Amino acid sequence: LTQDGINVADNFVKTSAFFVLSAPTVDTVGEFTVSVGGIGVDAGFGAAQVNIRTQRGSNDFHGSMFWFQRTRALNANTFFNNAAGVPKPFQLQNRAGASAGGPVYIPGLYDGRNRTWVFGAYEAFREPLSRERTRLVLTPSARLGQFTYTPTSGGAAQAVNLLTLGTLGNTGAAPAINQDVMQFYSSMVPDSGLTDAGCGGGDAVNIRCFRFNLPGSNIQDRWTIRADHQLTSKHSVEFVYNQANFDSVPDLLNGIEPNFPKSLGGGQSSIRQVFVWAFHSIFGSSTTNEARVGFTRAPVGFNLFEDYKATGGYQLTVPRVQDPTITSANLPQGRNTPVRQVMDNFAWVWGRHTLRFGAEYRLILANSYFYNVVVPRVTLGTNTANPNGITAGKFPGGISSGDLSRASDIFNLVTGMLGNIQQGFNHTSPTSGYVPGVPRTIDPKQQNISFYFQDGFKWRPNLNIQYGARWEYQGVFDLRNKLI
Repeated sequence: LTQDGINVADNFVKTSAFFVLSAPTVDTVGEFTVSVGGIGVDAGFGAAQVNIRTQRGSNDFHGSMFWFQRTRALNANTFFNNAAGVPKPFQLQNRAGASAGGPVYIPGLYDGRNRTWVFGAYEAFREPLSRERTRLVLTPSARLGQFTYTPTSGGAAQAVNLLTLGTLGNTGAAPAINQDVMQFYSSMVPDSGLTDAGCGGGDAVNIRCFRFNLPGSNIQDRWTIRADHQLTSKHSVEFVYNQANFDSVPDLLNGIEPNFPKSLGGGQSSIRQVFVWAFHSIFGSSTTNEARVGFTRAPVGFNLFEDYKATGGYQLTVPRVQDPTITSANLPQGRNTPVRQVMDNFAWVWGRHTLRFGAEYRLILANSYFYNVVVPRVTLGTNTANPNGITAGKFPGGISSGDLSRASDIFNLVTGMLGNIQQGFNHTSPTSGYVPGVPRTIDPKQQNISFYFQDGFKWRPNLNIQYGARWEYQGVFDLRNKLI
């Protein structure tokens, strides 16, 4: 995938061939081609080619303005929202922009017709949004250690105090509510407005569903500038600049969102930039040359959720219900993959031959970081050395296996029973050893070089033969920090 002759595919995330860092708009695309067969060796780097050219100015002034809007006025609410009395999610999208192009003309000073042209475009997208979310939570009584179940022997439901049935491992200490854990849990997790509609996993007594509309926003800005100048009758220059800014809070695409309304927010922000310079030359009546230089960069950050700071720097995983803090996959991370590209294409029409020669050089760098498991995660539960003593024989009238499992999980959460603690460590250099609090970093470097020769031979008026050869060197993938 190229834009104005420059590779714009994401050179870090390669799970999708169409994952690109460029974001052209409809009004900024002057032309595009999609080739899936019969590609010459002058293309290279892919059996299929998608090529986009940015719109350019002309001797006539042209422009456009637009505004599109979408609202929730004609939307229906979801079934479960209606059942729970939750209003339909908010929706409002506004997309507005303008484009203009023509010659550079300054009355009395400069007339750029037939010589200097410019084109520019801007598009803004604004979307304040909300998304329906459901979370499993403890009921107020369960947060006090009360558990309600239906005896397997029959009869009415019974309520027991789990604190009188379980044990704190082998310590011999009397079970009690862990104030640190439960105060933090209750500060993050609502205990009112609970429902049982459309939220699987609850038992409608001890564990219920909390349903809410998650607010957020999606902001995008796109700029395009192109300038073309005819230096002489045989030489011209071209400059193209594309930039797209994205800011999503929360990042719904990657699931980076708060678990509850009181949780801190986070999201994704990125700046994608494409710079292209080109120099076009005509030598005589049969030869042309195009030299092109490009630079792309797209720093992106998956912003931080800091809920775990309220626990003293620990993430908290709780059994059965929704965690009050983030998951490890949503810890801070980011990347940037700048690519520098230089190429030259020379064409020569010689009799019935159209000869093409060219070369290309790419320097691909990347800088990424990920805190992965750097922040310690405490998982509440039990292990072989830390049992909770919750057994079926302690429940009057007998208890089902499902209720027994729920009772054990609730006891572990309320008392703060420790299942395990995990924390990851990374190197800062090959000789540093493992350092706490340092994110994992990956900074690869790769160099690609290619040369080609191609001939289009017009053997007959109705038969053209194209042949050529291309040599590509895919450089060694190397990490500059030498950590792997």
